[in-house]
Amino acid sequence: MKRSWLRKCALGLAAGAVIALAAAACSADPTATPTPRAAPTPSTPSVEPVKLGSIMDLTGELAEYGSPMADAVTLAVQHLNEAGGVLGGAEIELITEDGGTSDVISVDAARKLVSVDGVSAIVGPIGSGFTVAVANAVTVPNEVLQISPSASAPSITVLEDNDFLFRSAPSDAFQGVILAELATSLGFESAGVLYINNAYGQGLADKFEEAFTAMGGSATKVAHESEQPSYASELARATENNPDVIITASYPVSAGVYVREAIESGAARTFLFTDATKSDDLIAAVGAENVEGLYGTAPEGLTTNASMQFDNDYGAIYGTTTQPFIRESYDAAIMVGLAIEAAGSRDSAAIRDALRAVSNPPGVEVGPGVAEIQRALELIRNGEDVNYQGASGSVDLDENGDVAGTMGIWKIENGQIVTDRVVTGFGQELPTAMTGPTRSEPVKLGSIMDLTGELAEYGTAMEDAVHLAAQHFNEAGGVLGGADIVVVAEDGGTSDVIAVEAARKLVTVDRVSAIVGPLASGITIAVANAVTVPNEIPQVSSSATAPSITVLEDNDFLFRTAPSDAFQGVILAELARSLGYENAGVLFVNNAYGQGLADNFEAAFTAMGGSATKVPHESGQPSYASEIEKVTANDPDVIVAVSYPVSAGVYIREAIESGAGDTFLLVDGTKSEDLITAVGAANLEGTYGTAPEAVAGTASMQFDNDYGAAYGASGQPFIRETYDAAVILGLAVEAAGSDDPVAVRDAMRAVSGPPGVEIGPGAAEIARALELLRSGQDINYQGASGPVDLDENGDVAGAMGIWKIQGGELVTDRVVTAFGQELPTS
Repeated sequence: MKRSWLRKCALGLAAGAVIALAAAACSADPTATPTPRAAPTPSTPSVEPVKLGSIMDLTGELAEYGSPMADAVTLAVQHLNEAGGVLGGAEIELITEDGGTSDVISVDAARKLVSVDGVSAIVGPIGSGFTVAVANAVTVPNEVLQISPSASAPSITVLEDNDFLFRSAPSDAFQGVILAELATSLGFESAGVLYINNAYGQGLADKFEEAFTAMGGSATKVAHESEQPSYASELARATENNPDVIITASYPVSAGVYVREAIESGAARTFLFTDATKSDDLIAAVGAENVEGLYGTAPEGLTTNASMQFDNDYGAIYGTTTQPFIRESYDAAIMVGLAIEAAGSRDSAAIRDALRAVSNPPGVEVGPGVAEIQRALELIRNGEDVNYQGASGSVDLDENGDVAGTMGIWKIENGQIVTDRVVTGFGQELPTAMTGPTRSEPVKLGSIMDLTGELAEYGTAMEDAVHLAAQHFNEAGGVLGGADIVVVAEDGGTSDVIAVEAARKLVTVDRVSAIVGPLASGITIAVANAVTVPNEIPQVSSSATAPSITVLEDNDFLFRTAPSDAFQGVILAELARSLGYENAGVLFVNNAYGQGLADNFEAAFTAMGGSATKVPHESGQPSYASEIEKVTANDPDVIVAVSYPVSAGVYIREAIESGAGDTFLLVDGTKSEDLITAVGAANLEGTYGTAPEAVAGTASMQFDNDYGAAYGASGQPFIRETYDAAVILGLAVEAAGSDDPVAVRDAMRAVSGPPGVEIGPGAAEIARALELLRSGQDINYQGASGPVDLDENGDVAGAMGIWKIQGGELVTDRVVTAFGQELPTS
């Protein structure tokens, strides 16, 4: 993956640094040699930082891999520091040096890190030969812990290192056998092996030859040096016996040259790649069409909650990448950080002695990410054992400092590097032909959100939530054997007419399997009556709250993930009474939503001893003076604004300016940053409101992290409910084994309520849910918005947030799940 000059320069900045600062720091010539990078220490640390060194190849033939691996170490340090640091609050200071794809440069970098910077451990280098050189010359003699995330030469296992050299990637003793099994499964009986003349290339070539020969194949090995202008001589020797395939145990630049030469000369057209040639740059150099459908091997973890968590965290900051050893780099740094805490010391020998204790069983299993690392550090401080389950998989270190690891079988498909499968041992099923996996036609999901009109403030964020849900499904491998979910989004325009026309297009032209939306209750009912119910298309609104929807004759095709205003009306009445209000004026938008919420509030408020005057209004009026006069005729203690933001912004401002009223209660329809701006934050400071909201928990936090990373945080309502609506539909498609709308409808309750294994939001959890469904197990989706058990009317119970305007911001005061809970009293 190509990285921009700005990206490369910004690597040295602390996580979260302002991009403009990175740009200023990188104003030099972008062709200049990169300088070593170091994560800055806090300006006033409470405890002296612990120094961690990193040696990654930012220049030279392995530079394509070095930058993203350095990013992963930076991310690990960021997570450790965000989790509170180590040794009573010490931050970890990362000092990154360029290994230059060179023994000499790497050794000099290590000497600086040890003798000048005084690091407690080093992550790196990348190449096996460089790793061995650093160990022999610097880390072992100085008794400094070293852990490489990518040095895979089998010779490292038996190196005399006094137990100071470890690795988080598996040995090529494993990759060599898997590579031989792959070659055999594809029908190759003879192989030419072109390998780089160093510990990595020699070790992998030897292990491949040994295994391939034992399987009945024959191999011709030819060594080469790096970055030659031509490899014609080596190619001639490797192909003299007319092999079925060329094995590329090299680095990208060299392999790019000889693969291109082989194709152009006609010497060979069939290749098998390895971890060091799993390279976007190589594909670009050779031409994607020349390597389409070719396979390779590289260490790769199984898809787990841990790997998905890391992928989300890394992708949110640095973007996704297909290159190897990124997860292993993160794991190496995390293992060191946890070992520092377990050792209770920054002494390198003590950290070394604690490394296996935090990486191996027994102990409480912990994973990547800030929350899990914080949990791990707390467990260690409480005297409990932990067993880190890495982003790359299990990282149990054996007596030689090796991990068992897993191996990925990858291929080049449409010019992209994609994983075919991951194997955990020898003799597993491997590809049997140079053909890619087939994918089903995409499953189409419709979305109708108001991107224009009075509800446009909410529509964009809610549509983003639908796209995020689809993204999570597609990252989890898709549905129905690999089909992507494609969102076809239409603007509802805050209008019955526009929304109905949008729905007709989605159903008759786009042929969607289901629709999420629209926003407003009246518009939702109009779409149901005119389009979805007659055409038997499941429709899930994430924000239509009118009580009348519960009893709509919809033939069980209309659902919602937001609770009915039969609940909000009572909570709003309880809030009004708790604040001491006895007399309320209710201004409500004249539609199903406004009428339903106003009626339910009035019924509950009256039953609690209050009195209410209700006045309807139409949307988009230039003035509401007449309505304000009617609603304030009895001098109410509070005006309840059951409206949409634009209209409420007009009449609240008019009420304040005219002196008719200055005390308000707001609702979900007026939980609006635009309204605050229109009226003035000072005029609404301390004002309370109600709106559906999730109880804080793991599920809601996971969604907030994912949504925030993709789109930024938002205080607007119904975003979580929208995501949940799309997820329920996606899971129902898989459970039904079909994207037929009726079949999807019939499976919705099965995936969203008990019984079943509880699963939550996020790509990792969705992947787990899909695996459970495919294995015949029941699931119970616990949504970002809370439990989404759909009753016989297609409703959810939900929870209600009490929120307020504080400092001009929308903040949650508390969340209530039933009537009669404690509410604010002033």
